[in-house]
Amino acid sequence: MGFRVAGCDLSARAIERARLEASRRNADIHFSIANMLNLTSLGASHFDAVICMDNALPHLESAEQLFQAAKQFRARLCPGGLLMTSIRDCDRLMEERPVTQGPSFYSDQGRRRIVFQVWDWVDARRYIFHLYITRELAEMADISYIRSLSCGAER
Repeated sequence: MGFRVAGCDLSARAIERARLEASRRNADIHFSIANMLNLTSLGASHFDAVICMDNALPHLESAEQLFQAAKQFRARLCPGGLLMTSIRDCDRLMEERPVTQGPSFYSDQGRRRIVFQVWDWVDARRYIFHLYITRELAEMADISYIRSLSCGAER
């Protein structure tokens, strides 16, 4: 769509996965490893939008860290830029303890992609999520699997 996109994450594994996903979609995205508490590794870059999604903010350990991340985001925004974040309702999840999420259906260049999660609860606040991504290929499907601790997990 003509946007210049950069992505960063604290996890080298997440960056490598993002590079693979971008490559599969022929997307030209610059990726780097960076901590949202200190984005100086991005240099003097300024963006029209900073997007922090998929429940990253609740993994910060204090209100001070949340404030520090917000300062870092603001410092990278152009005047009038947009900050977009998402936060999962962890309190509700701890109460309801769901065992699945999804499936969600997408279309990538005319081929279907199905994404769903299975959650194994470890204790009252932590669960292991198993992420399954199925991509439709010409005559077969490619399945990716990722496992990680989520929401409320001790790091």
